[in-house]
Amino acid sequence: MLAISLGVLTGAEADQLRWAKSAKNAEVELAKLKARLFDGMTARGIPDSQAQQLFESLAAFSGYGFPEAHSISFAHIVWQSAWCKRWYPAAFLAGLLAAQPLGFYSPHTLVADARRHGVTVHGPDVQASLPKASLEGTGAVAAHRTAPARWGLPGPAVRIGLTQVRGISDDLAGRITAGAPYASITDLARRTEATRPQLEALATAGALESLGQDRRRSLWAAGAATRAHSGTLPGTTPGADAPMLPGMDALDVARADAWATGITTDHPLNFLRASLAQQGVAGSPTCPGTATARASPSPGRSPTAGHPRPLEA
Repeated sequence: MLAISLGVLTGAEADQLRWAKSAKNAEVELAKLKARLFDGMTARGIPDSQAQQLFESLAAFSGYGFPEAHSISFAHIVWQSAWCKRWYPAAFLAGLLAAQPLGFYSPHTLVADARRHGVTVHGPDVQASLPKASLEGTGAVAAHRTAPARWGLPGPAVRIGLTQVRGISDDLAGRITAGAPYASITDLARRTEATRPQLEALATAGALESLGQDRRRSLWAAGAATRAHSGTLPGTTPGADAPMLPGMDALDVARADAWATGITTDHPLNFLRASLAQQGVAGSPTCPGTATARASPSPGRSPTAGHPRPLEA
């Protein structure tokens, strides 16, 4: 309507302008109509400077504009997503993880956000996980006006699926789920035909701890366990019982989780926070514009380190 009223474009030309703004090479297509628009605006007595501003506004819209139908559909999806996240945050997370890869938020970001909203998230477990993320327990829905950090507290927990573990295919995850429970790592290897890299990935992710050995001992046992297969007798695989080994500290666990599943219980930067503080490096809450920074302003620049967090719902 703007082009018709001010640029004296016909209906067909205005529709061509609409198409040009949504084209992949919008700048080129808009340039073809620029002279026609300027002629019309000159005929309307609009100065060249204002005509240029109007054209730049039309051109800029091509960088972010949505068709009306698309905007309505997107708004509907956003409303539905917000409703699910508020009333059923655990199911919302499980659905997003099961639909990976989404190409937008990573599983780590989704899990971290759910935990900030009170959802309990358990790691993968060959005895309990399904191929995709699933719910454990029932629980209830948080009452009205519950603080966002408590939305997920009364609800079910989320169990990370086996396919979230590096190298675990849908086929293998299905065999593991169908064969559970297992008596040992060797029993798992013999009945599922999992390869050594796959068993080691499961061990690194902590998915074998329910079989009686921690991550380090599970990694030790994984190599020996792969010598067991459907043609061997149970209990005849040597070397599957790992010796006592030093356990993993919190940083080791975070590193293992990041490699195996991409989902950690804590952000890696938090392990460096004390060292950074000793060097005078400020955290993100003290960055300019935050409440902490406004309460205690300091002149000049200061080193800072942190990771972005989305606004709380």
